[in-house]
Amino acid sequence: MEAVSKSIMVFYIPMLIVYIPMLIVLLLVTYVPALSLWLPSLLK
Repeated sequence: MEAVSKSIMVFYIPMLIVYIPMLIVLLLVTYVPALSLWLPSLLK
């Protein structure tokens, strides 16, 4: 049982390292519109 638990954690921890920052950025862009609205001004 412990071997299965360790193999799950080996897969789960790197996924968290990727998905937590993605979720934070998604929430910031969604709920703080100024973060995404300044991007078009860079293209002018």
